[in-house]
Amino acid sequence: MIRTLSRRPARRIRLAAALLLSFASAAALVAAATDAHAQGDAPAQDDAATRDAKARFEEGLKRYEAQDFEGARVAFQQAYSVLHAVDILYNLALSELRSNRPVEALTHLQEYLKDKRPTEEERAKASKYLAEAHAKTGHVFVDAPAGAAVLMDDVTLEKKAPVKDPVTVSAGKHVCSIRLDGKTQTVEVVASPGQSVTVRFTGSGEKAPEVLEGQHARANGDGPAAPDPGGGWSTGKTVTVIALGAGAVGAIVGGVVFKLGQDSAQTDALAITSANPGLNCPANPNAAQCTALADKKSTYDSDRTLSVVMFAAGGALAAGAVATAFLWPNQNSAPQKGSRIVPAVTAGGVSLQWIGQF
Repeated sequence: MIRTLSRRPARRIRLAAALLLSFASAAALVAAATDAHAQGDAPAQDDAATRDAKARFEEGLKRYEAQDFEGARVAFQQAYSVLHAVDILYNLALSELRSNRPVEALTHLQEYLKDKRPTEEERAKASKYLAEAHAKTGHVFVDAPAGAAVLMDDVTLEKKAPVKDPVTVSAGKHVCSIRLDGKTQTVEVVASPGQSVTVRFTGSGEKAPEVLEGQHARANGDGPAAPDPGGGWSTGKTVTVIALGAGAVGAIVGGVVFKLGQDSAQTDALAITSANPGLNCPANPNAAQCTALADKKSTYDSDRTLSVVMFAAGGALAAGAVATAFLWPNQNSAPQKGSRIVPAVTAGGVSLQWIGQF
């Protein structure tokens, strides 16, 4: 007797294709999000350089605990140049403040407060150290004609006049100059700790520069910054939520495909049974109708199992996306102080970074 060929292999191929198709959109979304993030990041760090930076970070922690603040400053500076972690920046600023480098500390604390990741509590703490650094430094406002190059102690500022923010300097005497149209005007300035002075240049050379003592730094200048509420999603959080959400959609689509296959197989099996009321498959299993019926029942069982698995996976991924959206801290949040390992996505893939804060 000629045996009817089973269609189960073809059916399995179609099911596998449907499964792959259901996840294709999820993979595309995740790949796009990850690629966009990788392009926005710095190139992946060399493994050896990263290991060395982590070692410098640990060295900085030990040196700070031993009150070797200058050694800690150097170690944190080396670690930050590679890892660029906001907590290392905080540690660097604090080491600079304790090693009598208040100008550098103030600059780095301002940079830290501009970042959206620190929490409100961490911002308040950093603001206190910023006030301490502000009280140990002088602040020179320069009022000069537009386009003039401004120099402080023979170092040219990046921006030409008008210069909105004051120039933060160490307490003591300094030389402030401007250069305009081939002419130079110079004046000596005494910067007192925590105080501001304003230097006014005419640029014409006919009138000597004026130095106005005792003015306070402007609120939007170099004084302690108010906490930045931040609140946006970090790229890592966005990528993770998109990945989980897209995976959930793909799994649910796959579950629907298999559920439809299950229902179709059940309908076909009922049709075969109805069309052959006297069909006795246990006695004649090789009959064409029995072979077809067995194929439909097998398809029904496999599709039913796969649909349950896919729906369960979709639910779990959706729950993960919701949990990530609510529980992952926004950019104005950061982990608690102390040494810790955090995930990082770079152009080279997913890696772990070891960071910490006092």
